[in-house]
Amino acid sequence: MGTAIQLDFIIIGGGMAGRHLATDLGHAGFSGVLIEHGEFGGACINVACIPSKTLIRCARLAHDIRFGATRGVHGSDVCIDMPQIMAHIAQTTARIREGSQCALQGSGTQLVFAEGRLRSPSEVEAILPNGSTQCYTAPRIFINTGTRAALPDIPGLRAAQAMTHVEAFALQRVPEHLLILGAGISGLEFAQAFRRLGARVTLLEHGPSILPHDEPECAASITRILEDEGIRILTQATLEQVQGKSGEKLHAHGHAAGEPFDISASDLLVCTGRVAQTKGIGLEQVGVALDKAGYIKVDAHLQTSVPGVYALGDLCGHPMSSHAAVDDARIALSLFTGPARSTEGRLLPSVLFVDPEYGRVGLTEQAAKEAGYRIAVASLPAAAVARMHAEGQLQGLMKAVIDADSSRILGFAMVGFHAGETVSVVQAAMLAGQPYTLLRDAILAHPTASEGLNALFSAPLA
Repeated sequence: MGTAIQLDFIIIGGGMAGRHLATDLGHAGFSGVLIEHGEFGGACINVACIPSKTLIRCARLAHDIRFGATRGVHGSDVCIDMPQIMAHIAQTTARIREGSQCALQGSGTQLVFAEGRLRSPSEVEAILPNGSTQCYTAPRIFINTGTRAALPDIPGLRAAQAMTHVEAFALQRVPEHLLILGAGISGLEFAQAFRRLGARVTLLEHGPSILPHDEPECAASITRILEDEGIRILTQATLEQVQGKSGEKLHAHGHAAGEPFDISASDLLVCTGRVAQTKGIGLEQVGVALDKAGYIKVDAHLQTSVPGVYALGDLCGHPMSSHAAVDDARIALSLFTGPARSTEGRLLPSVLFVDPEYGRVGLTEQAAKEAGYRIAVASLPAAAVARMHAEGQLQGLMKAVIDADSSRILGFAMVGFHAGETVSVVQAAMLAGQPYTLLRDAILAHPTASEGLNALFSAPLA
């Protein structure tokens, strides 16, 4: 094993938070090592954000070609080459992964491909591929091992070899009929993408609607958009048994809204949440506490129950997004450089990359009422915004929740073209503590999606 190498920090796992922290600390002059067991870059680069958005872009190209004739742009029949699409996705992720790895190595932080395991609150053992080991010690250790797709305990599901998002990015063909279990962000994005690539798609959602914790008007709008594209959505659905094999032929049995269903499909994709990857890294040995769901308990500074040991990203169970993970890295960096940052009060946006997009930030109308605010609500149909007509995307809406006493924006949601970018405009005003009138009276470029904010905040408040 040899002598332990003494450093300023150790990071186990090179996901979004880990690699950002490792790179920034290296540039700041601190000595450290990042230990990664799998592909560098974590889920976002390799099997989540980047490949999914690349797939969505390819699907949108197919959709635009099909509907180009309605605008006088005539093309031949769309031919989908899945091997080429998947090769393009692989090239895209490899380019970003390699760039991120070069940035890390250029910072001076060591990158070691090995299994990392806690031996004490200040020591980590790296088990290298050849079986040899190397120990590192540091006053601060950061765990960033992420999560993996959850597979619910449903009779026949594992035997059917159902896909998760990982296997979906290895498909070399368009499924004839894709059955998706779970209508969260991943399920909805995959549903529209594969539908546009030519698959029949059925979505099963256990809740009363898709996105049950979001603004109901937005959830209803997205439902209409997807159903108009031919996607079948079953809510209040419980999958009770699966027979057959995904990739060949399968039958799914269950109930939806109290009625039995028996669905025949070619492929099954499971999008029912995430499970923390905490096994085999020594958490029990040093006494790191987990919550009931299996995520690592952390305080507002991301410290675990063991002083000097911290957890970052999805592993903590807070909103699972790459931008939240990047902010975790900023919080961890502040432990070294100051001033201290924390997770308290941070304003996290979210974007669902269906087409048109759905973005939101802050409180929903219901959440604001439950928090005791006296509120006013502004809403505007997407068709009231000129840019939406140019894009041919007239479905959707904007909605804002306003504190009636201070005129500050408590929350904003939008279904429409460039919703993700428009959310950032509203988020900036919220972070600055400005009243909604700032956006009402701002001179916003015409014709843009964000120009709709002028009209939204000029409309009568309910």
